Amino acid sequence: MLERLLHGFNRPKAAWPAHFDTIVSLGFNCEVSFRIRDHLDGNLDSYPFSWCYVYGDAGLPRCMEYPETILSGGVELQSNGMFLCKTTHLSFHGKTPLEQLRLPDGREDPQAVVQALQELRGRMAHLEDKFQRLLEGDRATLFVMKNAKIALDPEGAINDVAALALWLEQHYRGGNYLLVVVTERAYALPRLTRLENDHLTFRTVSSFAKEGKAQSGGDQAGWAAIFDEFDGDRYALRMFQ
Repeated sequence: MLERLLHGFNRPKAAWPAHFDTIVSLGFNCEVSFRIRDHLDGNLDSYPFSWCYVYGDAGLPRCMEYPETILSGGVELQSNGMFLCKTTHLSFHGKTPLEQLRLPDGREDPQAVVQALQELRGRMAHLEDKFQRLLEGDRATLFVMKNAKIALDPEGAINDVAALALWLEQHYRGGNYLLVVVTERAYALPRLTRLENDHLTFRTVSSFAKEGKAQSGGDQAGWAAIFDEFDGDRYALRMFQ
């Protein structure tokens, strides 16, 4: 159903901007932000989903539509130091190291956890407001989404992409954006490419980083080639420096 709805927005592909004012990660984990940061020589403009883990059933468009639900209900401190929002199924990095959130006996330090969560909620509120301003503005934005769900649930992954693309079509007021969905090469299904339009395209890398290796693992050369393709003038500038 979502695929059919999205096809209603399909138009002949226009030329994509040679330069994007900002590059924004839409998950599903930190690997995307690390690769953006590599491309931008250490810089990164953070948004709500830049440093979070988007679980397969998170329903990203719904989180975008109702950002007030993020971290609004039950929140669980995970063993990796991230905070899991049980309402949205998103996990977020706090700024406090895990060891500072635990008592000497290994139990959670309630006061430290509350303080860390307060900081995280305040930061997320700022980033959500920043994201809303981006949607309402006219900046050229490159959205990048890593889709690993397709390896386990192809139908669900395709529906997720269709829903996200449709949501952006309806909410990015200036229309000056592109969503690039990245999959591992082994899972580049023809059904995905049939969704392509002016604002949605697909690229592949040979492999994603393994769990816990988001910063240093995966096909980094493949990611670099994707960013150089779509942010070409920045790439050309580096070549002549």
